[in-house]
Amino acid sequence: MDASDFMDALVQLSAYGAVGATLTVGYGFVRLALRHTGIIGHLATGLLLMHAAVLLRTLYWDGLRGALPDPVWQRWYDMSGETAINLLFNTMIVVAGYHSLKALRLSIPEEIRGEYTLLGAAFYPRIRLLEALKAALTRFWRRFFG
Repeated sequence: MDASDFMDALVQLSAYGAVGATLTVGYGFVRLALRHTGIIGHLATGLLLMHAAVLLRTLYWDGLRGALPDPVWQRWYDMSGETAINLLFNTMIVVAGYHSLKALRLSIPEEIRGEYTLLGAAFYPRIRLLEALKAALTRFWRRFFG
């Protein structure tokens, strides 16, 4: 067994560990995703989708590719549009991000939630230093140019 074979075996072994960890976490969150709405439902759905994307990507690229003989894998890879499968994985990650940001936005106190967009929720609470810098620059601009 040379270094390349050893690394391939290590990748296969770590893929099975990743699958086990992902399935365990997914099992824990599937009930929350299906039974709850609001922040808990969105957070659980985001985590579940992210873990499902990781699981499927790991099974595909590390499990299936390593389990199939090279000629069979190559035929499948050529037939399936090479890396087009990544569109599925990446779409799952984007949808997981949406649910995660939705959960973040719902975690903002209701009285100021309207000040934050879905993307802006990632930046709550606002960093006071940046706000102070913005205010100082605005004052400077108005004093000398406005």
